[in-house]
Amino acid sequence: EPAPRPNLAIDSETLLKWSGVALVVLAVGFAVSTAISRNWVGPELQLLGALIVGFGLIGAGLRLRESRPGWTHALCSGGVLALFTTVASDLFVDQANTGIAFASTVAIGAGGVVLARSIRSEWVAVSTLAGGMIGWAVISRDDPPVPATVAWVVLLIAVLVAVATECEWHALRF
Repeated sequence: EPAPRPNLAIDSETLLKWSGVALVVLAVGFAVSTAISRNWVGPELQLLGALIVGFGLIGAGLRLRESRPGWTHALCSGGVLALFTTVASDLFVDQANTGIAFASTVAIGAGGVVLARSIRSEWVAVSTLAGGMIGWAVISRDDPPVPATVAWVVLLIAVLVAVATECEWHALRF
């Protein structure tokens, strides 16, 4: 009796689908880059687009929660990091101010903790910790508010360690 053929994880149809997706992403990225460099898209629209992408990634992750949990963790983590990156960018700080950037960082941190706890994702929690601390440091690079920075770091770590203990996650407890 012949040995059964192994089930290939990647077939030609899957390869073509993902190649097409990659090409579309590259084309959109090139189009957006060109529009920004030629000033066709103003700073407000750039920030709005970045926020839409961040929230869109989180929404897509939540939508796939039941059918593809691995994608949920990846997409939600990427969305949280995209939001932190947006509010820590020079473009955001220039359009708003550092106070609004700090407040936005705290709001995204709180949302990341709630999201990590609700979908039980240590990936989202680690992304929230890393993004919250790095984003805060980037915003305050010129004149760091030391008491507020210490309070933010202690609060973020304490809350995430409490969630990690409750959910029995090892990386954050470490």
